[in-house]
Amino acid sequence: MIKEPETYLITTKKPVKREVIKLNWKTLTKISDPVTASLIKGRLLVEGIPTIIRAGEAAGSLYGLTTGPLAEIKILVPSDRLTEALILLQHIEDEQEQESYKEFDEDLE
Repeated sequence: MIKEPETYLITTKKPVKREVIKLNWKTLTKISDPVTASLIKGRLLVEGIPTIIRAGEAAGSLYGLTTGPLAEIKILVPSDRLTEALILLQHIEDEQEQESYKEFDEDLE
């Protein structure tokens, strides 16, 4: 089992020097679909929230598993941005649910 990281070092390049920022990371959510994980990461990055995707076991991605603990993907955000990221994640899920209802209504017509 892979231990969840407590800290990561991220470097940001400035015009004159390189600055190292130490961040504490927390798990925002766990999912099994790598495409959805990438989409969520992209949306968080657009909103200015640093994000890391951690795949569970290598065997899961190697064999294309999409369910169970071997397929687990964690989306990590800095601990000080966790609340903001949770609100955004809820907003994303609400948007997806509304789109599903629209498609369902269109199918009924």
